[in-house]
Amino acid sequence: MELLTILGFALLEFLSMTGRPLPGGLTAGFVLIWMALIPIAILWLLRIAERYR
Repeated sequence: MELLTILGFALLEFLSMTGRPLPGGLTAGFVLIWMALIPIAILWLLRIAERYR
């Protein structure tokens, strides 16, 4: 989860430092992918935790 958050903010920071705007297609896609990856990561981590239980 931390890695996903760091990578997302790194992308936004890189685009803002270079002065390039966030592409229009990337905005909606970025949010949708972000909202999908977070629950997937949580479920994956819970599944791994169950194995070691």
